[in-house]
Amino acid sequence: MPALKDIGERQAVKALLRIFDRGHPVGLGHDVGVVDWGDDYLVVTTDAINARTHVPAGAAPTQIGWYVVAVNLSDIAASGALPLGFVAALALPRARGPGPAGGGT
Repeated sequence: MPALKDIGERQAVKALLRIFDRGHPVGLGHDVGVVDWGDDYLVVTTDAINARTHVPAGAAPTQIGWYVVAVNLSDIAASGALPLGFVAALALPRARGPGPAGGGT
């Protein structure tokens, strides 16, 4: 099996589309997953937020929370679904240190 670095991200996505895009009402490529929920569908998304790359230095916890919710709600809205709940994924450094979001030791 070739490595991602050998085929590139676009070819990997095309391969996944061939395998997993099975005609759900919201197909792959929309940043959401669709689960058959009886008479309806459940649309699920979780955009992971990395403290180093997504959070500006000095951001307050409420600002970070607002951002995390906003990026995930935009995926739900783009798929035409209504929000029912919220799942967050936040990548944090193992130790606090200098850097864009670290602030010091």
